[in-house]
Amino acid sequence: MSSSKITAPIPPRQGDVSPSSSGSVGFGARGSWGAICREVVVVAKFDGYSVSHQVWHRERFCIYVEKSPQAIKGLGQADSAAERYKLEGDTLTTNAFEAALKDLSENYIGIKKGTGQFKKNFVSDIVTVKLSGPNRSLFNILDLPGLVMASCNVNESELQGTQELAIHYISRPENTVMLIGVFTKCDKETSLDEIHTIVSSTTSKSEGGESVFENGMFVVCNKDDTENGLSRSEIEQDIFGKEPWSRIPIERRGVSKFKDYLGEILTLRIEQAFPKLERDIWLQLKDKRAMELELGEPRSTLSQEQAYLNQFVRKYAKQATLALRRPGWLEHSNLDLRQKLRILNDQFDKVMRWTGGVWSFSDANINPHSVISEYLTVIDNTHIDKEAKNQQAYEVLHQAGDQRDFKLELSKIPAFEEYEHVKTWAEFESTIRDYLHRFGASQPPGVVNSDIYPVIYRLQVSKWGSIAQEHLERVRDALQLSYEGILSSVCPDTGSTSTLHRELKGRLFLMFRATFEKAQRRMEDYCKQETETELLQTTDERFIHELDGWRMLRYARAFHDGCSVHDGQTQTLASRTTLANMWHIMDISNERRMICDIHDVVKVYYEISLQSFIRHITQTIVEGFIMDKDGPLSKLTTDYVLGLSEKDVGKITKEDKTTGELREQLKRDIAKLEGARDIAKAARDKVEAIRAV
Repeated sequence: MSSSKITAPIPPRQGDVSPSSSGSVGFGARGSWGAICREVVVVAKFDGYSVSHQVWHRERFCIYVEKSPQAIKGLGQADSAAERYKLEGDTLTTNAFEAALKDLSENYIGIKKGTGQFKKNFVSDIVTVKLSGPNRSLFNILDLPGLVMASCNVNESELQGTQELAIHYISRPENTVMLIGVFTKCDKETSLDEIHTIVSSTTSKSEGGESVFENGMFVVCNKDDTENGLSRSEIEQDIFGKEPWSRIPIERRGVSKFKDYLGEILTLRIEQAFPKLERDIWLQLKDKRAMELELGEPRSTLSQEQAYLNQFVRKYAKQATLALRRPGWLEHSNLDLRQKLRILNDQFDKVMRWTGGVWSFSDANINPHSVISEYLTVIDNTHIDKEAKNQQAYEVLHQAGDQRDFKLELSKIPAFEEYEHVKTWAEFESTIRDYLHRFGASQPPGVVNSDIYPVIYRLQVSKWGSIAQEHLERVRDALQLSYEGILSSVCPDTGSTSTLHRELKGRLFLMFRATFEKAQRRMEDYCKQETETELLQTTDERFIHELDGWRMLRYARAFHDGCSVHDGQTQTLASRTTLANMWHIMDISNERRMICDIHDVVKVYYEISLQSFIRHITQTIVEGFIMDKDGPLSKLTTDYVLGLSEKDVGKITKEDKTTGELREQLKRDIAKLEGARDIAKAARDKVEAIRAV
């Protein structure tokens, strides 16, 4: 059932306008034809023109006061009692409307006539007349006087405020406003001089250079009971057929010509509005049908319930597959799990490399083979003198690695703050010395007990498990946000799908929790294997290569330092051959050298194991977690639906009362829109036919 709404600012009383006054007539329409037309809003001034006490509307109406949408300078507001006013009925007449306005003004609005600070002749609130019924006119034209005039005393600010209020309403883009000058009640003008002046104004120019009434229309008053049976057209023919009225162009005389003129303008405006109007109808109809399709038909059988459920499951599965395998094709970037996962894995990699060890290693970020190569190049160089060669050799052997401060970058990564502290190499050296004394008690002097290596290694990697656990939990949170976001995008948690959303979300959570617990167990087992090992074993060829590099560097430093007199200046440098020979016969029984060797073994093994650990956590544990076939992004498919019991399907697709009501409302809305579409098409066809003629 469609409805109309007529609104107007409250006047203090009917204004006194002389019968010969001319003014502007405006037409304001909000909305359009058919179901598109919801209401018509008019800001009107009630003047002194005589109107018959006719029936306006023969179906339901409701009159109430609506608050102004914005403050209007110069106008006050209605008293609070106006909020309680409501008048309803089945037939609206002019008498009833006038009585309602009087009752409102005196008993609800709080009108106080006159001028002064405490007077209130106009208010910005709106008297709303809501018309409804199946036979209500779907297109409305209403008279809107151009200026508010009153002979009684009112505040100047109020007059300006009413004009501003009128401008506010007619300036709305959804309104069509037509301004046409109309000289009314020509039969009431008796002064021949005045008539000549009026007629001449239609063609002659005024002092300002423009015609006074160049495009205006001329009509007589409305028919009343004193016209002796004459029709309005007969009265107009009699009046306008006489001099000097007959000099007015014929196309501007009489109501019939006035209607023709209005019809031509309206036809043009309607014709211009049709493309957008029909597109708006089509878009609304498309949206309503999509909503109806989403609701589906009432579900009374298992196959209907499965079909309804599957339409959402297919959408979800498609988005979930894209999130896992083809994230670039996702409609919404916030559902991109892969991008989030890459960021999390990169952060985990950095945290492990920066703070994964309990202690800092000596000579961090140095490649021993590169240092040895540079050193050999220096000592074999015959083109520099001895002093320069000695200095360069010393600088190469004792160069510092890249001591990058990671704390600032680490502070930007949430959740890993507790792991930022790493003990120094000096503390590590002290720990190795203590354990060397303890384990060396069962060995001859100068012999390293091999049991010390796994003990020191386990201490160094003792943080790995907790850091990996933190990473897995961050991935867990990202996965949960992803699958919940996908579910909300295809099955909102409001409206008709609220029950379905809740049920699917619960099932997805069970999948999510089960796969997370499985991933957590796998990670705990792996971390235990890596961090609680009793033997350091590897088949990685890099281990021997890197360890030899560090031992060679230690020997080169020891040799160079042993030959030094002061500040790294040696008396005699060995050749390449001598250096290699001395390496094989070097005595490493010294405690300092044993500490360094333990350090180097643990360091090389740690760095190789670290790469393997990071790779296994990110590519096996984490990737296995999100790609798990029983996980929330893989398991919810049409095959899963087919495996559900009839009871489970019924529970998931249960339809609440609101859904049924919404389905019926959509059917009514679609019927209205289809009717509006047909009306618009028929009207457009008629306009085109008229244009063709």
